Amino acid sequence: MTPARRLAIGTVQFGLAYGISNDRGKVPVDVAGRILRAAAAVGIDTVDTAAAYGDAEAVLATLLSDLPAFRVVTKTLSGTGGVAAVAERARLSAQRFGPSATLLVHSAADLRTGDGPALWRALIQLRDEGRFARIGISAYASDDPAGLAREFHPDIMQLPVSILDQRLVRDGALATLKALGVEIHVRSAFVQGAIFLDPAALPPALAHASASLTGFRDRLARHELAPLQASIGYALSIPEIDRLVVGITSAEELAEIVSAANGAPQSIPWQDFAIDDDVLDPRKWQTT
Repeated sequence: MTPARRLAIGTVQFGLAYGISNDRGKVPVDVAGRILRAAAAVGIDTVDTAAAYGDAEAVLATLLSDLPAFRVVTKTLSGTGGVAAVAERARLSAQRFGPSATLLVHSAADLRTGDGPALWRALIQLRDEGRFARIGISAYASDDPAGLAREFHPDIMQLPVSILDQRLVRDGALATLKALGVEIHVRSAFVQGAIFLDPAALPPALAHASASLTGFRDRLARHELAPLQASIGYALSIPEIDRLVVGITSAEELAEIVSAANGAPQSIPWQDFAIDDDVLDPRKWQTT
């Protein structure tokens, strides 16, 4: 498999103005179509979406009617509305994408509530009914992904891994998941675009990360690497990763990412770039 074929297209920007460095807003439908056609042309076969991504599912379903070769990974609504509501909304996703799609629990925290076992049984039932080909879990490092995999036996797990956040590589979680037969999809390689921002001119939500990002940029300079080269190169250096989900806002952006993937640098001491705190956890940006 060529490096670019390990990429997957993240579609949150197809439905929402998402990302701390996204100054383009929501991706127009015609641009989303160009992105998907360009992705198909280089062999990318997976798209990632979710019920919570605005109207991204609806946009994607319309566009994929002309691009049937893509595998779709979508995610449940929050479990706070009850298991029945989650299952009902998941059936709409199944109608949109057909039985080859994958359904993930969007928040692993939903599996740790009193309704967690019933929620997982509902996903198993949807798979057994033939509405989805595979089921899985989207989680954070703090959710104990290996423990979740041992307990629930998902087909796929989606996790945040980046050149800055290497915890799941260092602690052996990715290796454990692979040994358990779990397909591994990784998100947040760009930390919502934070790695591209000037550390001296960060938005208020990220001001607390200035020192960490400055140190990261200094290390990039010593190795003569650009942020895009480094982030893609690191993720593709990890053999356990099956798909790297990247958010795209234009076909030109996709071309840059594909070029970075196909020319990923070798023999770099990637461990030197890790940040050992959680200042770049997006869940903390509004409260730090």
